[in-house]
Amino acid sequence: MALIFTLASLPLFLYLRSAARRKVLDGLGNLLSKPGLILAAGLGLCLPELLVPRSLLFLGSNEGGWLLTTHWLLLIYGFVLGSEPRLRSAMERQRWVALGLAVLTLIPLTSWAWTMGEGPAGSLDLAFKWAWRTVNGWFWLVAILGFAARHLNKPHPLLAYAGPAVLPFYILHQPLIVILAYFMRDWLLAILPKYLLLASAVFVLAMGLYHLAISRSSVLRFLFGMPAAGT
Repeated sequence: MALIFTLASLPLFLYLRSAARRKVLDGLGNLLSKPGLILAAGLGLCLPELLVPRSLLFLGSNEGGWLLTTHWLLLIYGFVLGSEPRLRSAMERQRWVALGLAVLTLIPLTSWAWTMGEGPAGSLDLAFKWAWRTVNGWFWLVAILGFAARHLNKPHPLLAYAGPAVLPFYILHQPLIVILAYFMRDWLLAILPKYLLLASAVFVLAMGLYHLAISRSSVLRFLFGMPAAGT
C-alpha cells in the first residue's frame, strides 16, 4: 500500500519540490508554527474517517483500524513535515503539551475501545468517538516526534545503526505479526502477555533478519530501499 500511495502522491511531491514549493510550504510553516496550530492539524485526519464511506472501493477499506484514505493522508502529512523544518521545531516546542493532551484524551478512549466499531453508520456518537480517537493518535505522534527532535538530534552509534534499518523494519514487521499471531492465536494466555510476547518476538526477528541478512547483501539492500554499503 505504501508503494501505491507513494506513486499516486508523486505528482504532489514533485510539485512541492519545485519552485512553487517555497510558496506552499512557507505558508504552511508560517501558519502551523503558531502556538497550538500544529496540534490542531490533527483535525484534518478526521475528515476521511468521518466522510469517506466504508463501502467505497479500496479507499474505504479498513487497515489496522484506520481507513486506507487516512493512511494516505498521513503519508502526505509526513512528507510536508519532513520538508519544512519549522514544523519540526513547532513539534519540539509543543512536545509537552502534546504529551499531556495525548494522555488526557486517551483516558476516555480506554472505555470506548471495545465498542469503537459499534453503532449505526453515520451516527453522531460513532462519529464523535472516531474523531476523538483520530485526534488522540495525532497528539501522540506530535509528542513522539517532538521528543525525538529534542533528544535524537546528535550523532550516536546507535542512531547510525538504526537509521538505515527503519525501512526494512517497516516492511518486515507486518508480515511477521500476521505469521506469528496466526500460530499464537490459540495459546492460553491473557491478551497483555500475548501482546508483549508477540511484539518482542517481532522486534527480535525483524532486527535479526536486518542484521544477519539484509544489511549484508547488496541485492537485499536494494530490494529493501537501502543505499549501497559504504555510501
